[in-house]
Amino acid sequence: CQQQTDLSLADKAGLPVMAPVWIWRELACLSCTMHEDCWAYMCCYSFLLCRSEASTLLTRAGEIFRRVLEVDGWSSRALVNWGKAMVGRAELALDAAAANKLYNAAIDKFEAVLEEDPGLVVAKYRCALAMQGLAGLGPSAAGADGQGSRQQLVLLQDAARYLADVAS
Repeated sequence: CQQQTDLSLADKAGLPVMAPVWIWRELACLSCTMHEDCWAYMCCYSFLLCRSEASTLLTRAGEIFRRVLEVDGWSSRALVNWGKAMVGRAELALDAAAANKLYNAAIDKFEAVLEEDPGLVVAKYRCALAMQGLAGLGPSAAGADGQGSRQQLVLLQDAARYLADVAS
């Protein structure tokens, strides 16, 4: 293989440069048709595989927490953990609409816990992070009716209030 295997290319592609050189040569040979983009291709492919695996694990975790709720009836801990799993999936989502749906579902879980126990700090903190993530999706994801920027501002203000409660 005539593929370039210098470590500066791996570093540019974001691959771990501490791996042995033979690993880099093997990775480069897997897609020689990509030439200098070979490293970046392998990095992106690995990233997508890891993202998919993580999303699958978070989905399974959410299903487990849902089952806990079915058995126990009510569990603040299960709801908070289910919401955390949804936030994790939203952060991994490639589609803004899917992320929007997941963030909103997570916020609903956290707020349900806060209705029962308004002083639960972990629920406030996690809800604030979910609101920040939802606002970070941009105006198009926050609302298609032209009110997206306003909704983002409201989300961030609510998140700030929750975080102020957590800090106090």
